[in-house]
Amino acid sequence: MFKAQPVQAVQVPDVPVDLQPVIPETQADKSAGYFSVEMTPGQTVPMNLKVTNTSKKATTIKVKPFVATTSVDGTISYLPTDRPKDSSLNLDFTKLGASTQTITLKGHESKEVVQNITIPEDSTFKGLVVGSFYVWSPTIDKAKREKAAKKKGVSVYNIYGMYIGAAISVGDAQSVNVDFRLNKVYPGVSGGEPAVLANLQNFKAQAVRNQQLTVSAKVYPRGSDKAIKSMGVKEMSFAPNSNVDLPIVWGRQEVQAGDYTLKMTAKTALRTWHFKKNFTISGKQAQKVNQVVPKKNNYMWLWIALVVLIVIAGIILMSYLYRRGISKGQAKAESRRGPVNRRRKR
Repeated sequence: MFKAQPVQAVQVPDVPVDLQPVIPETQADKSAGYFSVEMTPGQTVPMNLKVTNTSKKATTIKVKPFVATTSVDGTISYLPTDRPKDSSLNLDFTKLGASTQTITLKGHESKEVVQNITIPEDSTFKGLVVGSFYVWSPTIDKAKREKAAKKKGVSVYNIYGMYIGAAISVGDAQSVNVDFRLNKVYPGVSGGEPAVLANLQNFKAQAVRNQQLTVSAKVYPRGSDKAIKSMGVKEMSFAPNSNVDLPIVWGRQEVQAGDYTLKMTAKTALRTWHFKKNFTISGKQAQKVNQVVPKKNNYMWLWIALVVLIVIAGIILMSYLYRRGISKGQAKAESRRGPVNRRRKR
């Protein structure tokens, strides 16, 4: 977001609905494809949505507001999430008047979904509030769940939806700067691999746009200055009042229990943060996250069996050769004694 985009209908596969923001009069950039307004306490601004059914059949959609978050890939996310809201969130986009609505559209019908946003009159908040209106079809969602449930081994499927973002600058928002802190560091799983997860939090009502934040991290055995794992420089955007678990992955190696130290550096054009945090991985924690590591096949028993077979084969061969040698010796001895015996009989 935060870049001017032309207002246009948004459509995704499986949801036969076009979605457009109805830009309010108070928005300076009328061409933006999202809501971007400046507000003061006590002010109300409409953020209505125009939805159009592009099919002949009636369809039902759901509209729900969400707070923007920061994704692990370093972008500001406007998608639904099960993560709890950040502890530093003071002005929640979903509690400013936006409501969850269910709308039924006839074939090719258009409707305007009314959403009014109000900043509380007694609010002393200043800064940036970012969120979205997410639109999806419960009917299609249910059908996909049922279809996935019939397929053996299928537990994940795509839920198609669309969103319109909203950025609200309240008061002197430009005077607020981002600020970070490193919270919990703990073992976990990322991308199907063991990892150490470092929770980085922006506890201010301001965003880092256009991936202008760089973050790097290293993990050391406690008391050592030799890093054993690292996360290279990661370019990120960061939502206001949000946090994210950044992974330092172990690859296909197992995490070992023990005491460690994580060092992290975060940098913007205005400031640099240096973090250092000790943490411990217990044997139980290591065992749990290491379950995702493919187990190596142990062929030791095969090598032992092969050696035993070779030894047995060698013994059999030596025994055979020994017996054969004795038999040949006896045959030669008898052939030599044969003529002598015959002459004696004469």
